[in-house]
Amino acid sequence: MDQCCADSPLSMTGSIVGILTFALALLAYYFAFVATTKGAPAEIETFARDLSMTQSQIVPIIEYFEKQRQQANTAYQGHGDSILAALWSLVSTLQRVTTEFSRHRPDGQSSPGMWRRLRWVFDRDDMVESMARISNQKATITATQLSFLLE
Repeated sequence: MDQCCADSPLSMTGSIVGILTFALALLAYYFAFVATTKGAPAEIETFARDLSMTQSQIVPIIEYFEKQRQQANTAYQGHGDSILAALWSLVSTLQRVTTEFSRHRPDGQSSPGMWRRLRWVFDRDDMVESMARISNQKATITATQLSFLLE
């Protein structure tokens, strides 16, 4: 009796369990991918709305402080330059983030395709970090404006 080529019931069971484990791992990866990309359109829309709102809020503030600087207002002299510097820094950050973000919403599409969703999964952490940086800059501007108003 030739035992070299025969599989034992234990090795066949192990092979079947290995194949089932592999299939389960693929299925789990697929569901994780779907769950991750499913929320991409809503997240992209939220980021776009936040960027747009921040940009629209910054314009009148810059105009006000530029006007104060041009009029050589004495109240402006204390904190006006630091507020303007912080505002222009924020504008620069907003422009950079908007440029990076625009590839996720080309041509104003509200619903990104699967490739854009996949790209969003990989770029999301960078965008969250950029939005946190913008939030920190806005907090700095708010604190500086407060100290300007309290003088």
